[in-house]
This record gives sequence, C-alpha cells and structure tokens, in this order.
Amino acid sequence: MKSPKIFEVLSLLLAFSVVDVVEFLVEDNTKYSVNALRFRDEIGGSNFARAANFVWGLFPQTKNPSDRRIVTMIKLLMEMVDGVAYNNIDEIHFNKGYLVDLSKDARREFSGVVYHEVVHSLLSNGMGQAPVCIIKRIADYVRLKEDHAPDHWVGSGGGHKWDKGYDVTARFLEYCNELMDVFVVELHKKMNDGYSENIKNNFMRYIWFST
Repeated sequence: MKSPKIFEVLSLLLAFSVVDVVEFLVEDNTKYSVNALRFRDEIGGSNFARAANFVWGLFPQTKNPSDRRIVTMIKLLMEMVDGVAYNNIDEIHFNKGYLVDLSKDARREFSGVVYHEVVHSLLSNGMGQAPVCIIKRIADYVRLKEDHAPDHWVGSGGGHKWDKGYDVTARFLEYCNELMDVFVVELHKKMNDGYSENIKNNFMRYIWFST
C-alpha cells in the first residue's frame, strides 16, 4: 500500500511554525481530482498557522505555554470523510468532496472550518466532561470573531433560542461578550479543570441580571 501523497505548495512538506510551539502539516490525498485542483488553486497557499495564533490571542490565559494543551503538531488531512470535517486533537480530517459543491468563496469557507477545528485542538474541553455542544459553540464563536462566518449564518440578535446551536449560539456568545468583555474567555478558563452545570448556571445567572 502506497503512503499518502503529501501536498506540495513550496515543498513536499508544508509545515508552518505556530508561535514556536506547534507545526502545521498538510497531507493531501486528493491526487489529481477536481477536489485537488480547487484545493491547490484556491486554498493551498493559505497560512493555516494564523488560526492557532488567533485562538491563543483570543484566549489570553493560554499565553503561558505551561497553561496550554500540549500539541506539538496539527496535521490537516484532505480525504473522504463523513460530514465536512472532524477533529482528533492533533489531526483535522477535512472532507475533500465538500470542496466540489462549494459555489462560494472556497478559501473563506475552508478557513472558517479550519479555525473551528483548531479550537478543538488547542483549547480545553473540561477534561472531557463539558457538553460537546458548548465546546463546538465556542469554536463557532471563534470563527465568527475572525470574520469567517458563512453567509447563511444569522446576524447579530438573530434566532429565537440561545442554545439552538451553530450560528445562533455563536451570536449569543457574542452578545454575552458585549455585556461582559471576557465572558467566553472566562467560560473556557473555568473548564480547565473539569466541568459542571454550575459553571453554565452561574454565567446564565449573570446574563439574566445584566439584561
């Protein structure tokens, strides 16, 4: 069995230094398909390292390397998987077939997904105890803050229920941050050593009395 082809942008290995701690490696398995052409023409030269820099900049408690999740390399694999993408801490698996159906700016959409998935690689998940929905919505919030939200996401104040998910909850977290400038940062910080419903309830109580 042949080893996967490593996508070549400037060299066979595309590795970016991320704050002198993490390297970003892209492994392309699209070969010479339509997916490959679109990936190379519209996306291949993207500086994925910016995603990690942005995440650590948005969550200042991670400025000290000793407070960060230990990740020395994040590998982005372009392959056929279910859905759009999924994360396995130090690996991001992106569905290569997703690119073909994109009628919009492929680079912007691709970058938005990468920002979302890098959050899962770098930030705490409450030692595995936090609900997946909360972790994913923090990731969507990061995507929103970097202006990589899809065009179909609701605008500020959109939606009818804060915990509906995706764009609505990302907008809710944005609103919470307008009331309390470090809301999302503090929410994440409290999950460093685990998670309990008291964490969410305390923040919801703050929002209730602030509106």
